Amino acid sequence: MQLPSRIMAGVLSALAVLGGAAAPIRAGVNPDLMLSAPAARVGPAAMATPGKNGTSLFRPTPGASLMAAKVASTRQVTQSPDLNGDGNLDILFQHAQTGQVYYWLTDGTRITADNFLWAGNIAGWRVISTADLNRDGYPDVLLRNETSGAVNYWLTDGTRVTAQGALTAGGNADYAPFEFLDLSGDNRTDVLLENKDTGEIHYWVLANGGKSIGANGVLLAGQDPDDGADSPWRVATTGDLNGDRRLDVVRRNRNTGAIEYILLGSAGGVPTITARGLLWEGGDAAWALKSMPDLNADGTPDALFQYAGTDAVYYWILGAEGTSIATSGYLWTGDDDPATSWRFVAASDLDGDGGTEILFQNTLNGAVYFWDLVNGGTAIGANGYLWAGGDPAWAALKVFDMNRDGFKDLIFRRSGTNAADPNRGAIYYWRLTTGPSIASHGFLWAGGDANWLPVEYYPDSAPVLP
Repeated sequence: MQLPSRIMAGVLSALAVLGGAAAPIRAGVNPDLMLSAPAARVGPAAMATPGKNGTSLFRPTPGASLMAAKVASTRQVTQSPDLNGDGNLDILFQHAQTGQVYYWLTDGTRITADNFLWAGNIAGWRVISTADLNRDGYPDVLLRNETSGAVNYWLTDGTRVTAQGALTAGGNADYAPFEFLDLSGDNRTDVLLENKDTGEIHYWVLANGGKSIGANGVLLAGQDPDDGADSPWRVATTGDLNGDRRLDVVRRNRNTGAIEYILLGSAGGVPTITARGLLWEGGDAAWALKSMPDLNADGTPDALFQYAGTDAVYYWILGAEGTSIATSGYLWTGDDDPATSWRFVAASDLDGDGGTEILFQNTLNGAVYFWDLVNGGTAIGANGYLWAGGDPAWAALKVFDMNRDGFKDLIFRRSGTNAADPNRGAIYYWRLTTGPSIASHGFLWAGGDANWLPVEYYPDSAPVLP
């Protein structure tokens, strides 16, 4: 397959510069490794005829409208709530204007029950977490006031709020929680917060069944002056980098693209930093960290990047300790057509075979394309369209095993920009099977009110990666 001229020019330019960090690698990595051609240089825009007809996948079905006027721009959420403990996908929604919170219980392909979790007007408050705060097996809810930064809690029994109160009255809206889990090893939920202005990372250790803050402090001091301008360093994702079963933090410098790791431990019942350093010193901020799946199944997260402008995809295979890059290279050198754009949807084991598949969606026509990675996640094997597209209003939101069959499924939402569209806001599913391929599909809700958004849909803020 001949490379387009724009890609070749970029490769030759990078070879000439060598030290210019054309792809995200650490200092000292051999440029030949960085720029060597992958085993199969393929990409979404270069593939053959798709196997699915576009428009038939999203044809409305009657009787699907359970939510006539009921969900809106929300901030990051750390997990999908299983509200009733049956293992199936449940969904929380929040309304754009009123802040009302609504729930769906599902059996994987249809809504079995739905109602308000909170029917009152709480405009300005946004759901930020559905973590189990009091360890009773049911998701609870944390809400943040976007003006003051105040954080409130709701304890729930899955479908009702059983207790509520304030964790903090706020006062500094630059602080926002970004992770919710046991950081200190005491089987209690803790919270990490980031100050977007200074880059400071703060912790809360929750007490009293998640209803108060037992301990709090600074985990990482701010490195940026409190001058009103946002810090270039932002948390990109969290996960266990070094296999010690504790959360670690990965940050990215939006000015340079540099990637920093922060390994966490605990002492005296509070989280601590055990190690910190750079995975890449940066040099090209157009490389965005998209996902950190375990590509080679060695128990350590790896990294996938995508380049703004060409959509090129680059991988890092991390060393066993999670703090060094063992190998790196291109999965795809990109598309020379500036009119096309392939959005990174997910990198996950879709078909339960232990490998990693990547899903992309074309922002122009909505088409969905997959790569099945081979050779320990360093090359593309099978690849093709799941849907040829034809309607860009359908946005792929989330990969989730809806019906517990061992295969990940895909959830879509229809955009609400067209007021004349009777399906605006609709939620649609694909049940996937081996291949991957689409086993079945249909509406969970045929739509009608785009003010309702799933709480995990946050177009106005960068998500923490899965």
